[in-house]
Amino acid sequence: MKRFRKNGSRKKSRHHRQLQSQHQREVDREEKKYVPAQFAPGIFLKRHRVEMFFLFLLTAGVLSIIMSGPDKEAIEEMKASVSSVIEERSEVWDEAYPYGYKIIALTGSEIVHTSFDTLPEDLKINWKSLSVARVQAKQFGSMDEKIKIGMTDISYGPAGVSGLTIRTSFIRKVGAITILTRFDDLEFIVEIIEDNTDQTFCLFGLR
Repeated sequence: MKRFRKNGSRKKSRHHRQLQSQHQREVDREEKKYVPAQFAPGIFLKRHRVEMFFLFLLTAGVLSIIMSGPDKEAIEEMKASVSSVIEERSEVWDEAYPYGYKIIALTGSEIVHTSFDTLPEDLKINWKSLSVARVQAKQFGSMDEKIKIGMTDISYGPAGVSGLTIRTSFIRKVGAITILTRFDDLEFIVEIIEDNTDQTFCLFGLR
């Protein structure tokens, strides 16, 4: 009788251990499959869709700028090509404008900044806002073609000038000069140094 009870107890114990082992294996398998709720795809997208939407817009904007932005290599090639038209006269301008000068070219309706720029760092100009346009003859009652110029955000520390805006027009012909403004003893001028069918070169200088 005692041996039967002892054998029955052993069987129960062994069966119990088997059940525990099987349960542990199932728990281990489930843990491997388990994904925390905050990282589950559906819940994650639901909780963070606003952030993801703005991230998508930001990414799309950056890609758009990269794809549609100006070709830097093409700009540099154009700058070099335009600059070559007038490069042999740089010594003349260095002497005429010892305080510095900058030359731009008007090609059609596009402004091309050439390689010539020796203006001092103290003279700050928002060149992105520069507007240069050809005014055809007989417009505004004039028989002469003109160059119309607009400049903003001009500052020159030594003269205490800041936030200056300049708008003027003058006759379109080589050698034409107009004074844009004065900084104490210095004149800030614009001069047409070259003008042909395709390009008009304007020099902005201090003298």
